Amino acid sequence: MSTTKSSNQSQKVHRQMAIEELFSLYPNKAKLLYDEMAKAGLNCAGCQAAAWENLEDGMKNHGWSEEAIDQFIEHLNTVLEEKVDMTKVSITKNAAQKYLQILDEEGKHGWGLRFDIESAGCSGFDYVLDYSESAGPEDTVFTSQEIEIHVKTDVVPEILGSEIDYVEGPTGTGFRVSNPNVKSGCGCGKNNCC
Repeated sequence: MSTTKSSNQSQKVHRQMAIEELFSLYPNKAKLLYDEMAKAGLNCAGCQAAAWENLEDGMKNHGWSEEAIDQFIEHLNTVLEEKVDMTKVSITKNAAQKYLQILDEEGKHGWGLRFDIESAGCSGFDYVLDYSESAGPEDTVFTSQEIEIHVKTDVVPEILGSEIDYVEGPTGTGFRVSNPNVKSGCGCGKNNCC
């Protein structure tokens, strides 16, 4: 089994790779890869075409140039090579700036960020991000970009390694969570399963 894993890990993303194959080769990064594709406007990652359509055809169908395809394939390979720190929960610089802006607008300067999960349809869960004036006795506190992130201690194992980002793009604007513990999404496309 470790032989298969190491051969999968050494396989690079290429133009002729089926979208579904990409996700099955890298199940621990499938959600992150899906998010990267969605941010780029490649919604084919979540449709039926993912089973048979390769990356090149999907991008060409969305009007991508040869150069843009090459750059995005390179970007996906870079994403796959990035190491995730499984000992913490972090927030990107962009998300931290947006959250601090929101705190200032709401008059909540110095507050932390509550990060939680809640049960959702299809036996999965949704992420919950909220204001947190202070950590409670049942919380584990992570600090990233000078923001305290408050997490209920019993939830920590399910979200370690997660990164909170803020994106603005054609598929939506808002905070997004990349969680390396997510093994799959549900059929509705809205929930996650560890």
